[in-house]
Amino acid sequence: MNWYALHIRSNCEHLVALKLDADGIENFYPHVVTKSRDGRREVETKFMPGYVFSRFDLAQRTRIIAIAQVVAILGPGRHAIAIPEHEIES
Repeated sequence: MNWYALHIRSNCEHLVALKLDADGIENFYPHVVTKSRDGRREVETKFMPGYVFSRFDLAQRTRIIAIAQVVAILGPGRHAIAIPEHEIES
């Protein structure tokens, strides 16, 4: 299985990550949650807004695209481009 970048609708990255988790599909949503200056609320900072990375077999492509907030699997045309493991780790 390879890693792929999923283009996500605006502000839906966390929701897609939760849906992928619920389906048992490995994913990586680069973000950090910190406290606001006054300490009253949590603030989420996204490192790559609009994207979630997921590891799956391309045979599962329709399962991924079926998630309403997923716009596309990145790649030219209908061809998804795999992301090397070392890129995800870094």
